[in-house]
Amino acid sequence: MPTQNDCNYSPTQYEVQVGGANGALASLATGSINYVLTSNGAGNAPTFQANPAGTWVKLSTQNPSGVGSVPFTSLISNTYNSYAVLFSNVTLSAGSNLELEISSNNGSSWLSSTYISGFWYLQYNSVTLTNINSSSIFLIGTGLASSVQCSGYIMLYNFGSSGLPSINGQSITQKTAGIQFFGGYVTTSATYNAISFLSTTGNISGTFTLYGIVQ
Repeated sequence: MPTQNDCNYSPTQYEVQVGGANGALASLATGSINYVLTSNGAGNAPTFQANPAGTWVKLSTQNPSGVGSVPFTSLISNTYNSYAVLFSNVTLSAGSNLELEISSNNGSSWLSSTYISGFWYLQYNSVTLTNINSSSIFLIGTGLASSVQCSGYIMLYNFGSSGLPSINGQSITQKTAGIQFFGGYVTTSATYNAISFLSTTGNISGTFTLYGIVQ
C-alpha cells in the first residue's frame, strides 16, 4: 500500500515518530496506558515512562453521602514517600468539625493521642486569626454545616515507613470560617498506613481523593 505522506515513510500505526540518525525517521515503542512521553536529554530518544518524578498517582476516590467516617485503608505503603488528599464540596451536620485520624494497623484501630495539631483560620468578615490546638486528632475544617461546603488539600509526609508522620494543608469554608490553615505531626513513632476522615457529629458528604506522589 502506498504511503500518504511527503516523506514516503510507512510508520507503524499509533507509534510516535522522532528524528533518527542522518535525518531518518524512527518509531518509538508504544507505552502502556497512562504512560507519559518523557525526554531523556540531548542525544537520547524520548521514551514512554510510567509515572515520572512529580506525578500524582490516583489511588482511590470516595464520594460519601451522610456517613460517619471516610477511611482509606490498604492503600498507603512505602511505595511513595509522600501522599496527598484533595477534598471538595464537603458538608457535615451543623456546627461540625472535619477531622483526620491515622492508623498503624491498616484501620483496625486509630491513634487517639500524641497528635501535635495546629489549626488557624480567618473568618471572611474579620482580621482576627483564630488558633485551635488538639492532641487527639488532626483538625481539618471547622464550622461546617449542610449548607456550608469545605474544599482543600492535605499533604501527608512519612506515611508508609517507620517514623513520625506529619501533615499540612489548606482549605476554604464558605460563609463561617473562611480561609483555614492546618498542620502537625505525631510524637509516637510507627509505620502509619491508613487515614480516616471523621466528624464530631457525623453526616460527612463530599468527594475525597487520595494520591501517591512519585519523587
